[in-house]
Amino acid sequence: MNKNVFFVLILLIFIVSGSVFGQNAQELRVGAFLSGYLRPGQEVWYSVPTTGVGVLIVETKSDIDTYLEIYDAQNNLITENDDGDDLNAKIIILIGADKTYLVNLRGYDDDVTGPYRVYAIFSVIPDPIALRVDSSLTGRMEKNRGNLFIVQPVNNGILTISTSGDDVDTVMQAYDENYNFLTENDDFDEDINSKIDILVKAGMSYYFFVRGFNEEDVGYYQISASLASPPALRVDSTLSGYLESNGKNWYSVQAVRNGQLVIEISGDLDTYMEAYDENFTLIAEDDDGGQDLNPLIEINARAGMTYYFLVSGFSDEDTGFFRISARNK
Repeated sequence: MNKNVFFVLILLIFIVSGSVFGQNAQELRVGAFLSGYLRPGQEVWYSVPTTGVGVLIVETKSDIDTYLEIYDAQNNLITENDDGDDLNAKIIILIGADKTYLVNLRGYDDDVTGPYRVYAIFSVIPDPIALRVDSSLTGRMEKNRGNLFIVQPVNNGILTISTSGDDVDTVMQAYDENYNFLTENDDFDEDINSKIDILVKAGMSYYFFVRGFNEEDVGYYQISASLASPPALRVDSTLSGYLESNGKNWYSVQAVRNGQLVIEISGDLDTYMEAYDENFTLIAEDDDGGQDLNPLIEINARAGMTYYFLVSGFSDEDTGFFRISARNK
């Protein structure tokens, strides 16, 4: 087949499939719903424009098993959901003003087919509650509502926010001061409580949105904040670490010379690693670049600069010991 014809065919398939992050997405306005009919294996894209800061709920109402994903304007996956209400999917996130979000709707598997409705609902953001580092607060979860906390660290480091208690199954999401989604957690360490560890800058504001896993979750919980410096991994050395279920381990490495900084994981776990520069910007990530199921990252480093590395399990169930080593070529 002629090469030009081949590439034209591939392009046509790519466009017709509708999988190019919402190309030809139908607009779904806040406060409205749209009806559709889902065919086997089909993906339907919607764009949701926002005008104010608040809580956005996107959910389906149907008799079929639906699945939802939501992306920001840069095509970064924010979060996803399968069964928010019976077999219907439901996503709840904080949103910024004057932004557009992309929603992907599909069946839980390729055999799902049938009619559905998809809704976009907006509510005013709750007043943020100040949570100080090295302190804890008691929160009350009300039916179908969430609580918003704001943390303003005075030092750089790893900020840990966690909930505790036996009354409420909490879900927690972290956002920066512009309401850009950072990460989320549901059941830390196979419990009903949630925990988030993020790399933070001094003087910046971070928001944590805590809600119940189900609309009916009502009760009290504790939320606490702590700040720590990541363990320092020296060049030409190795550290041992333990990865908890759904856990994340941070390390800092200071380059001793200009050149290649190589960070490698070893052990029997299936681990994943991300690298961040001194501005906490993601610069590299790897899954199985090292031996067996371990990652290896090699970055161009400058002498005297500090870089940060995040080690996690490839899946939430990966737990156990590992080793992390650094060398500067």
